[in-house]
Amino acid sequence: MRKTFPEKGGKLLCLSHSCLDAPLVAVSWSVLLAQYAGGSIHWANQIALFCATWLIYLGDRLYDVRAGASIQRTSLRHQFAKRFRKVLIWCAGFAIAAGLATIPFLREIDWILCLVLALGVGLYFFAFRLVKKRRLARALPLKEICIAVCFAAGVFVASGMGLRPAPWGIIGSLACLFLANCLLISYAEKDQDREGDPAAFFAQSGTWPIKVLSIVFFACWILVIACIMGNSDIETVSKRIIGIPYGLALGCLILINAKIDRVHRYAQPLGDASLLSPLLVLIPAFLMKIAGML
Repeated sequence: MRKTFPEKGGKLLCLSHSCLDAPLVAVSWSVLLAQYAGGSIHWANQIALFCATWLIYLGDRLYDVRAGASIQRTSLRHQFAKRFRKVLIWCAGFAIAAGLATIPFLREIDWILCLVLALGVGLYFFAFRLVKKRRLARALPLKEICIAVCFAAGVFVASGMGLRPAPWGIIGSLACLFLANCLLISYAEKDQDREGDPAAFFAQSGTWPIKVLSIVFFACWILVIACIMGNSDIETVSKRIIGIPYGLALGCLILINAKIDRVHRYAQPLGDASLLSPLLVLIPAFLMKIAGML
């Protein structure tokens, strides 16, 4: 039988279903940091970041739809993974091969930071995905915080800035931005997470109503602006350029949050797509650079 997409309009979500949105988000923010926050673009780092992020998300998705899973996930992306499981396995193999090919081109400091980050990701999987008995406190969204911190750390490592000088305010605000996205997705998928992913914050804790989540978004926006504008190591023009995708991403997340009852099935692809906002800065800059060379 010919395999088809889970539902009408599924082809438009292919980027999300194939787990390509997360690595694109990571690379776009990393390149933005490298270009406008005092670093230089190391393309081997960016390829390694893309492959590592893609592999992590593919592995997580394939783990959810494994043959022996006791809970059957019903989201659109999990339906896609079930139908195209072999394709995703081949994609994971390609990500491993391409990632390994970048090893000779990585700097020593990047190697060290990558190993530390890999340890953090491994601990995340052990604590929130593999351990069956979860006794972690529910007062804080620990799983979502770990995802946001690991994601922001990966973006920073691939930016090639090493350990110093480091725009720690921007890295912290990036983590807050990713945390806001994780919380939005967790809230939208809380019903299915109660059985499929009990480590998700809203799966067990319904104490944060949607209006409070809006306040979290607003607080993140204030922190982002304060960190960017308060960093004296970055030029004023670069501050404004970096501030554009931050503002656009948070604005989109707040809009999705306001319409969550209508778009809850699409919260994950919409939320991740909003984090691709750096491309609105990077693509015009690239085209202007090409035009200047002609």
